[in-house]
Amino acid sequence: MGWKISYDKSALSKLWKNKDKVEKSMDQVITCQNCETEFKGRYCPYCGQSIKEFDRPFSILIYDFMGTLFAFDARFFRTIKTVLLNPGRFSTDYMNGKRARYMKPFQFYVFVSFMFFLLLSIQTNRLIERNIKLAEGFTSDSLTTDSLITSTDQTLLQMNWHIDSLVQDSLRIESKGTKKKARMIASLSKVKSKIEKTLAKGGHTEGEERILQNALKMLNYPDAFISKLYKYLSWSFFLVMPIFAFWLWLFFRKKRKYYSAHFIYSLILHATIFLVFTLILVIKMIFPDKSVNWENYLYWLIPMYVWLGMKQYYGRSVLRTTFNFLFLGGVYTFSMFVTVIMVFLVSLYF
Repeated sequence: MGWKISYDKSALSKLWKNKDKVEKSMDQVITCQNCETEFKGRYCPYCGQSIKEFDRPFSILIYDFMGTLFAFDARFFRTIKTVLLNPGRFSTDYMNGKRARYMKPFQFYVFVSFMFFLLLSIQTNRLIERNIKLAEGFTSDSLTTDSLITSTDQTLLQMNWHIDSLVQDSLRIESKGTKKKARMIASLSKVKSKIEKTLAKGGHTEGEERILQNALKMLNYPDAFISKLYKYLSWSFFLVMPIFAFWLWLFFRKKRKYYSAHFIYSLILHATIFLVFTLILVIKMIFPDKSVNWENYLYWLIPMYVWLGMKQYYGRSVLRTTFNFLFLGGVYTFSMFVTVIMVFLVSLYF
């Protein structure tokens, strides 16, 4: 049996009021075109395919597209609002069966992590380009740290303007930033020179030769290395999250029996952390030249969120939640430290 769909050919606005005219009656027996199972309803109970037809007027397709788009937007903003303002609520609702109102946890994580690493890569490349331009502005005689520091201090001393203390503080902060960049450029130049001399001597194994050549490429093309580093780092979280969920299961298995409940919490927790990082990055990108990085105080939201989320999701006392938070925080910090080192070495070798 084929699917015959009746539709209203009037204006698109009427389609929103006559949705029942678009699809078949719920009481009619339908044969699934995918697996040929007979059923009643909108979805095949065997393969899950919808009875929607795509060979129909363009106005109907617009209606379906707009409905899907606004439904995604509603779930997306509701999910963000919940995870930021009510720690642990998303995980609790999802495990209690209240899922249709939110995005799927894995979908939410992939979207937020993609945006975070994309913005992080853009911001890092901007900083690299800025430092390269700064390095190109130095002559070979003025590249040393001492000469740059001296010239910067002399510039400040020679200013005879009548400026207030706030402007003077801003100039001092800018001077300190320039000194740090000068030290970094001088240090990288020395490292690059040492690697070139080491490669010229020869006598290295194949692995050592490869690492030295990749290190030289990293210094010559830092943007390419950073892009590869962030790619491997984003992949590493698919290993970090299940391991962290295992530690959660060890500590809270009496509250949540199955491992899947802890993995869902770990997934949503990491998505929320990336969301806070993304917010900080957006502020830095919009206001790149501010003298005080006040947005860095937002990092304190992360431990507060984790503690409150643990308290609500697992329902432990304040004392036990605090102990578990401190211990798991230490384990996680050590794990991330090892992960970052391993990712750096892998990025340097391959």
